[in-house]
Amino acid sequence: RSFHVFYQLCHGADDELRTALQLGDHDEYHFLADGDATADGDEDAAVEAALARPMEDSLDFAATCAALNGIGVDRTERLDLFRACAGLLHLGNIQFAAAADAADAATVDNGAAALAAAAHLLGVDKERLATALTSRTMHVGEGTIARPLSPDAAADARDALAKALYARIFDWTVDRINRTLTNSGGAHSTAKGDHASIGLLDIFGFEKFAHNGFEQFCINYANEKLQFLFNSHVFSQEQKEYEREGIQWEFIDFRDNRGVITLVDAVPAPDRTGPPGLIALLDEECNMPSGSAKSFATRAIDLHAAHKHIERHRFAEDGFVIHHYAGEVAYDASGFLDRNRDPLHADLVPVVQASTAPFVASLFPRSMLHRKAGARRGQALHSASVA
Repeated sequence: RSFHVFYQLCHGADDELRTALQLGDHDEYHFLADGDATADGDEDAAVEAALARPMEDSLDFAATCAALNGIGVDRTERLDLFRACAGLLHLGNIQFAAAADAADAATVDNGAAALAAAAHLLGVDKERLATALTSRTMHVGEGTIARPLSPDAAADARDALAKALYARIFDWTVDRINRTLTNSGGAHSTAKGDHASIGLLDIFGFEKFAHNGFEQFCINYANEKLQFLFNSHVFSQEQKEYEREGIQWEFIDFRDNRGVITLVDAVPAPDRTGPPGLIALLDEECNMPSGSAKSFATRAIDLHAAHKHIERHRFAEDGFVIHHYAGEVAYDASGFLDRNRDPLHADLVPVVQASTAPFVASLFPRSMLHRKAGARRGQALHSASVA
């Protein structure tokens, strides 16, 4: 399944809300129906049963509404939030085809209804949204020209907008939780604004599949950071506390994974020796006109030849193997560059900034016009953390 809130809206919302959001069943939406593609033959029924759980989704939706109410999100704001989520689903159903007069130019195809629904729920102009999805403004000298996008590029632009919209909805929710917690006026609040807090470490798991791409690379990097946090608090700091208090105990040795973390996220700096990390190398490769997955993998291996946590892929020249805390994972770097780039081009940002829905417009403040739409994963983890 994809994000649970989408299924909750499709299966758990009442008829009045579903009508207002123009929602049908989950398998009518591109972003959700893709889950069915993992099954075939006898597995179809089992997968469909796992995806469609109307009774559970109905109960979960009630719990979600209660939780939102608990952090001060009233009925009006909840409707704004759900409209944005539903608009995102309709956005995913917009399809593109080659224009009749130009094979390399995209036009909306079999998606007029989805375009209208997405534009309505997001509070944006339908024609302006279609234009921003199918073309890109290029600056030439002191003027500008509109360059048409291919159907594939238009689909990428659509997905980038949906991804950016969901990321901002998520950050808004986390920010709302934090503001509610810090403004609750609890017994531990102080005049200086300091507050007691509870840290929650989410259950995490490293991923290793037959094919491991950019998504597994990011997930496993995040898990390395979580593992380091766990090691630091449970083993390192706790044992130092035992030493200070003179407690007799048998020392617990643990493997330090800082080497893997540095391999991935080391940033070049004047006061630092050693090659840049894999993320920095990937950014460099993305900025090169002739950048490629093979070049990225080759540079990563060559520059870190002495590093014990990375080695050459035995079967793929555009791949590499990282020895993670939980074991080695072989990565296929093809697709790394495309996924690391930020395809949310500048034409789309003003469209949502001009939304007549205040909630949607607030997710894309004017100050963010020239900022990258997709934050680096490390930044996202920092900004979207619950106090």
